[in-house]
Amino acid sequence: MARGFAMPSPRKITEPGVRRRAEFYYQHLDALRPVRQQVRELLAEGNKHPAWKRLCQIPAIGPTRAAVLLNILQTEFCPLFRH
Repeated sequence: MARGFAMPSPRKITEPGVRRRAEFYYQHLDALRPVRQQVRELLAEGNKHPAWKRLCQIPAIGPTRAAVLLNILQTEFCPLFRH
């Protein structure tokens, strides 16, 4: 079930500056929803790999960075290494 961030009723926010800030923050929350879903999928995929647990044991590399590293290392073609 997706959690929606509903904008409060305009009657509840009377000050225009506060209303603009609230709209701004809700726009950001709406933009972050797909990113959070992608991170969940990336973590689920990283969990399947046996090296993921080892990478998580390295200081300053948490589950997200470990999943990203595995994704980079498993990619056959990486444009960073083009000659």
